[in-house]
Amino acid sequence: MSFLGFSQELVTNGNFESGVTGWSGNAANVVTENGNSYNAANIAIAGNAWDVNLSQVLALTAGKVYTLTFDAWSDRDRTLVAGIGLNENPWSAATAVINLTSTSKRYTLTLTAPASSANSRVIFDMGAAVGFVGIDNVSLVEAVVVPPSAQPLVAAPTPTLPESSVKSVFSDAYTNLSVNEWGPFWGDASSRINEISIENNPTKVMDVKSGQVFAGIDFSSSLFDATSFTNFYLDYWVADPIPAGLVFNVKLSNHNGGAGETSAVQYTVTPESNKWVRLDIPLDSFVSTDASGKLDRNAIAQIVITAARANSGEPVAIYLDNILFYNKNLSTNEVSVSNVVKLYPNPVSQGESVYVDTEFEKIEVFTLSGQLAKTLEKGKSFSTNGLIKGVYLVKLTAKNGVIKTSKLMVK
Repeated sequence: MSFLGFSQELVTNGNFESGVTGWSGNAANVVTENGNSYNAANIAIAGNAWDVNLSQVLALTAGKVYTLTFDAWSDRDRTLVAGIGLNENPWSAATAVINLTSTSKRYTLTLTAPASSANSRVIFDMGAAVGFVGIDNVSLVEAVVVPPSAQPLVAAPTPTLPESSVKSVFSDAYTNLSVNEWGPFWGDASSRINEISIENNPTKVMDVKSGQVFAGIDFSSSLFDATSFTNFYLDYWVADPIPAGLVFNVKLSNHNGGAGETSAVQYTVTPESNKWVRLDIPLDSFVSTDASGKLDRNAIAQIVITAARANSGEPVAIYLDNILFYNKNLSTNEVSVSNVVKLYPNPVSQGESVYVDTEFEKIEVFTLSGQLAKTLEKGKSFSTNGLIKGVYLVKLTAKNGVIKTSKLMVK
């Protein structure tokens, strides 16, 4: 399921500007630095997580889904248990273990209340490890659940691009770079990005609620040079009916020197609905976001997706998977530096067999965009059944481990 809207705030004094009002527990200790108040706890001796606790008592209803968000940090790498649950026997709770670092981050948890009681609570248990724990800007709201029919029933197709040609932000098919935060709070118009599972496949959902327009993906600690990549790739799904006037804009934010955005490029898409749609956009098709005309992408640090619509008060959920950059020329370049395998006939008619001059352990046939179209083990020939007309790259691994490549034309 996914979550499109939120009800009223349930936490009192979540920013700790009124001291410990509304909060309880032996970890309740508000300090103020540079005009900002937050809860500060120092754990001298490690024990049970619940030995050191910060709580706020409030009413919860069993089975309802709540969204808990908060900022937290420490003076070292350590854990924090956060969640919701009963403030009385049998102390049932829905919690998650958060890995804290010395950098303050905003965390978002989607939790189902285990029981109904006016004597329930928000829970922060921090006694399992020594060290400082800072907590600020705590929020708890009831999430509005989208009916199952308003989300995809099948997972996005798995991409088949070679790993060597890909820089992945989010995909189960590849090793992903480290993302600082999905859907960070960048003002009231910014949306959250949550993760759900569709057919056991991790999928992101951008929950654009009333008044919100965009969401960001921040990987500034892993910014990279995208000048050697040729394409931006993303799968999305939006329910029907599409909100009137809905337009997607994908912005790639460049942080030259690593000190914030220095330029950006963007691409605009009119979305389709009720199916997974693959965007495979040449990076040269992106345009500058301002009059400077800068097209730099030597330090891509963030992706910003905007969902503009005629009525910004109408919520929309955008499901996302396989967010990545790739170089479609990588396999082509390999042809010039590898031994060339001889193929005959070449060109070949659809459905005919192709013979090779070297007995192989494995043959892989790629499209020019880098997608794996065919693979088979051991032999001296292979069939072109299933290959449409066009040019392909054939990669052969010989018995002695030598790799040979060649182009193949199917007519």
